[in-house]
Amino acid sequence: MFTFRYTLALLLCVLAVLVQVRAQDVPLQLTGAFEGATATDSSFNTGGSISVLGFNVVVPKNLQVTFPATFIPWKDFVADQGKFAGYEVTVDGNLVNNVPIAGMISVSQFSVQGGQGVIDKINADGTMSLQGGPKLRINDPKGVYGLPYADDPFFTSDGENPSISAFSGFPMCVPRSSSDPLCPATQRPLLTGNTRQGSFLAPDALVMAPFMAGDFIEYSGFKRGDIIYATEIVATNVQITTDPNRGDPTYIRMEDAIMGVFTADPAAEVGQVKFIGYTSFPSANIAFTAMDINVCTGEVTTTRLVGTTATIAGAARNKFDFRLKAATSPVKYTREYLVTLDNPVKVTRNSLKAGQYVAPIGEWIQPEVSTPGSPAPAHQFRDMDFLSRGLGFDGTNIWGPLSPFPQSGVTVFDPASCPPPVTAPTGTPVPTSTSTTAAPTASSTVVPDAVSFVALTWASSQGGTLTATCRSAPGRAGAPRASSMSLQYSNRDGSFQQSMTAVAGSAGDFTFSSRSVRQPSGNVRCVSDLGGSATRTL
Repeated sequence: MFTFRYTLALLLCVLAVLVQVRAQDVPLQLTGAFEGATATDSSFNTGGSISVLGFNVVVPKNLQVTFPATFIPWKDFVADQGKFAGYEVTVDGNLVNNVPIAGMISVSQFSVQGGQGVIDKINADGTMSLQGGPKLRINDPKGVYGLPYADDPFFTSDGENPSISAFSGFPMCVPRSSSDPLCPATQRPLLTGNTRQGSFLAPDALVMAPFMAGDFIEYSGFKRGDIIYATEIVATNVQITTDPNRGDPTYIRMEDAIMGVFTADPAAEVGQVKFIGYTSFPSANIAFTAMDINVCTGEVTTTRLVGTTATIAGAARNKFDFRLKAATSPVKYTREYLVTLDNPVKVTRNSLKAGQYVAPIGEWIQPEVSTPGSPAPAHQFRDMDFLSRGLGFDGTNIWGPLSPFPQSGVTVFDPASCPPPVTAPTGTPVPTSTSTTAAPTASSTVVPDAVSFVALTWASSQGGTLTATCRSAPGRAGAPRASSMSLQYSNRDGSFQQSMTAVAGSAGDFTFSSRSVRQPSGNVRCVSDLGGSATRTL
């Protein structure tokens, strides 16, 4: 009897140990050639699987794929996967009960691919020829920096933060024509020594400056055929500065946004937090705040301060280098962080918000073994709210937590607990039926102006972000420009009419930007108080 009890107890102990060993998460990081992917179904947030380096990894529901300047739903990536055969894929996750589950997936042609060169010629088709090298085109589906190119929207340049810039972060462009008002040659004055390369104060701080022959550029992107399609360009021998003392905004160029992830494992090392970049004014104070998302509404708040810093005194490059020591307690992480300065944000004529930068984390540093011989620490996803709670309401659907979650023992948010979405929450457009703004009409004594769209974009980020810029030009010589402009559009929530904001110092430009807006259906229309109008379809 004693022997039986002893044996039974021993077996139970062994079984308990085996269960513990099986339950322990094992870190998974794979970087290799993309081999294929599947989607579970056609739902907006479907998961599936991805194959890389011989692993067939589970892709959870609600995962979005990271590209250089955007995040793509898994179903859309799978539908277009033929373009990415052999591309580099990085998968970060864990083996949970011996099942590989992804927490993050990023795609690039080659993650360290980049080049340098001197611009030899600006071509009429929107490309730039490099001396002794290829042609280069900005991959710009929205036409923010030049003629639009929309064949590869996943690898877009960043149309909201200047990813095409001078060394200082001042936005640059490729002229759409010989007289492009959004990319005028007057922004590149002739400097001492009969050159247009060097350091100078922007003639107009609210208008982009064109690339020119002789600019030395560093770029990253992808190659297709004989063309390099750039997602990021920096002209390092062009330093365009601004001066807030004359009312200018200060631009920001981010070089690194790195986040070390906390673990309580005493045998593991935790990385630092780093935000490194440059500004267009040498004496700037910079603040970094988390962009927290209300999962139920999609509303983004930026009240949680991470820290502050200033540009390095006396540094010719106007550089800032913010670092936080490794966390010693749990930290809530977000997918993006807002970088702001101590002078006001201004909307440029190209519809950029100068004076702030929405910085996605470019590199997550997971815990690493600090004591040789210790078990490898699991990758930590529990404190990443955008994974454990979700990305929130996008104007149509709620992106909830990853399922299955790539880490054991984590309690995730239940989107079913969200109240039903309301038609017009605070901060979103108000339907025309309750609007207090009357549609402007033309008077018989007023000369209607000529209205045109400068830019119109809708992005799925922040619950759906609609941005528009329209321009009023005199209807005839001596006639006035509009003093107000409204934006009209319809979507699933109804019809809307919104007041636009005049762009200071512009030639009749008005802008509108709002988040938590469902994608407009049909035409979007700008109407001025003089009766002029313009229509465009997204």
